[in-house]
Amino acid sequence: MQLTTPARNAAVKGVGDLMDVGTTNPEARIKVYTASKATLLAVIKCNDPAFLAPVGGSQSLDVSSVVEDNQADESGIAAEAEFINKDEVIVMEGSCGVQGSGKDLQFNSVNLQQNVPVQVTSCTITQPAGSPA
Repeated sequence: MQLTTPARNAAVKGVGDLMDVGTTNPEARIKVYTASKATLLAVIKCNDPAFLAPVGGSQSLDVSSVVEDNQADESGIAAEAEFINKDEVIVMEGSCGVQGSGKDLQFNSVNLQQNVPVQVTSCTITQPAGSPA
């Protein structure tokens, strides 16, 4: 089955919209961990809405204004992330890497230092088209 671009856009928009569900917190958050979620390194506040409008089956995290944690809670190598909506429900999980690495959530450096700001440089959700029948 192959999805059309409008169908792919609808799929990623649905996931992106789930990030903005809830009333407990004023914004969605991203929790950044070391490998195997051994240590929580940082909690990053997202913009509201968290994601921009979908284009071509992809939807990017809104980083037009700073998306950061003012200071990391712990030092370590960022490896995994949980994307959490306003009511603290995990919407999706992903990998962490440096800008251009192809990982889900990207930073200038994955070597996070305690009490130093942590800023996201990019994050994109993509719905593949699939193969024609």
